[in-house]
Amino acid sequence: MLFTFFLSPLISAVVLLLLRTSLSKRYFQNISLILSLIILNFSVVLLFFFDPLFVGFQLNTFVIYYSQNYLVFAVDGFALIMLILTAFLTSVCILLSWNPSVVNKSADYICAYFFLECILFGVFLSVDLTLFYVFFEAVLIPMFLIIGLYGSRERRMRASYLLFLYTLFSSIFMLLAILYLFYVTGTTNLIVLKSIVLDNTVEKVCWLCFFASFSVKMPFIPFHIWLPEAHCEAPTSGSVILAGVLLKLGGFGFLRFSIGLFPEASAFFTPLVFTVCVFGIIYGSVTTLQQVDLKKIVAYSSISHMGVVGLGLFFCK
Repeated sequence: MLFTFFLSPLISAVVLLLLRTSLSKRYFQNISLILSLIILNFSVVLLFFFDPLFVGFQLNTFVIYYSQNYLVFAVDGFALIMLILTAFLTSVCILLSWNPSVVNKSADYICAYFFLECILFGVFLSVDLTLFYVFFEAVLIPMFLIIGLYGSRERRMRASYLLFLYTLFSSIFMLLAILYLFYVTGTTNLIVLKSIVLDNTVEKVCWLCFFASFSVKMPFIPFHIWLPEAHCEAPTSGSVILAGVLLKLGGFGFLRFSIGLFPEASAFFTPLVFTVCVFGIIYGSVTTLQQVDLKKIVAYSSISHMGVVGLGLFFCK
């Protein structure tokens, strides 16, 4: 079920690409909206198969590799909420793309949102660190196209490169930590890694590597430089998906991996996180009050409210 759900946006994008030359713009928009609503309904259907009283991952999806079963996809309560949110906001983005006065929307633009939705589903469903890293980085490709090709202002290419380079280079540290964990433990499966007790120093170093990646995605101060540019240059629908889902990837990563895999290191570095979050809340709030551009107001207020999210994550751990 989860694998079919994961593939549904990808199949929708392929269907739309095949039909784009034979359909008028109005019919193309109607079909894209219908497909996005079908995926949204599919995400809601998952609620009926989800047991809220069960603690742990459910609806496990395995692949067979060298005669062994490997768990690749599973869902818990937090991931299920993010899946429904992603499906809902994708439908909203399709609706926002109907206004031709904002930007000249093409079939490729609509399909980019379905590709992005598929990748985001992979991020939230992955229970393997390597697979999570692949999807976590793959998010940059459709967002680069959405901002760089269909942005509404002159600095859109600069904003695309800032988003791409900041996230790409910061995630190299997470990749190194994943490779080291595989070298030490022989696995990258999240469930197996939770049962393994790591050396205290190794845990702290790995936590810092994951922090370097997730803090840019949230973003924390001073790793926020890319966000105001991306918000201002992105089309309206791009700003919606950026603020609604992409900024939450960092918080999702902190909760599932940093706190889940490295609880002792998370407790040790909690004062650091609190300091960065409080500074971000103050800086983001004061800077927001100085803005007159609506998109910059959304961008800097997002920095502030993600600081609140960071406080909540590590306060309630």
